[in-house]
Amino acid sequence: SEAPEILQWLQTIFPERHHVVGLYAYADAAEFVKVTLAMDAIAKGIMDAHPQGTVSIAYMCSPTDVFPIPVEAREESKGSLRRRLWQVPLQTLGMGKIMVPNNEGRPEPRTKGRPVVDCIVP
Repeated sequence: SEAPEILQWLQTIFPERHHVVGLYAYADAAEFVKVTLAMDAIAKGIMDAHPQGTVSIAYMCSPTDVFPIPVEAREESKGSLRRRLWQVPLQTLGMGKIMVPNNEGRPEPRTKGRPVVDCIVP
């Protein structure tokens, strides 16, 4: 119920700088839907109030999340992984168990080839 006030307050904090908005909340049942809608409204309000490209959104996935991503996002992710050369020694030392992509978004037949990030933990 306080989402408008939170949005108004956030819009006053360094309005000229790049913002990263973290949407991290959980509640049970219907309360989760409410808090998610409030977080999305706040994020959209911040994005609408700033020039495109100056707001980033961060979510914390749960072990039951599955969601589509744009092909361009998957390709950018792969490209940025190739540019992180500092990770190579860590991957080697960790024998391929650390600093490896979680899930870059694999093409999913049910989504007609569109990439899907599948965070489900078996």
